[in-house]
Amino acid sequence: MGNGESVSRHRNMIKWKSSARTVNQAKDACASCSLLSVKKQKRAELRTVLCLGSDLQSESDLQSRLNEALEDLRQKQSLRTKVEKARRVLTEEVQSYKLELEKTQGKTASHHAMTTKRQKECSLLQKQLSESMREADERCVALRVKYQKQIEELEEQMDILKRSKAAMTENQFADQSLHLQQCSEEREQLVAKVGKAIVK
Repeated sequence: MGNGESVSRHRNMIKWKSSARTVNQAKDACASCSLLSVKKQKRAELRTVLCLGSDLQSESDLQSRLNEALEDLRQKQSLRTKVEKARRVLTEEVQSYKLELEKTQGKTASHHAMTTKRQKECSLLQKQLSESMREADERCVALRVKYQKQIEELEEQMDILKRSKAAMTENQFADQSLHLQQCSEEREQLVAKVGKAIVK
């Protein structure tokens, strides 16, 4: 997009320079026309004075002066036609340049508006993405805390179960020891009774 605008501006500059050159040429032509007209006028006046001071004016001289005047008139008309044509061409070119410049400015404004809109959309999306990432981080932290708490509770329950199991094992061992002791005492009592019975 930028290269196209640069090429268009370069072309516009070339056209403007060409128009300026044409305007200068037209001005030079007008100046030459004016200078030629003044010279012709002075020459005609001088001839008129000389003719008025001379009694030997001939018809051929009058015809020559008339031809020169007609030639001057034709040259002036030709130059005027060229100047008018150049003026029309310049006017059309200037109008064309104005329209092209307006179109270029319109495209530039449209491109600027589109760029601004895209920048706003990108900024909004970036903001939404940052907000989503922040919320996701907060949820991850909350879940980590929750799971850590659950793990600690499970570890505590496992410790309680281990202690309970150890206590139960100790109780069972104590009960078994007591039972064995009772059985041993009963056996000793039974042996003693049997011994007494045999003695009798």
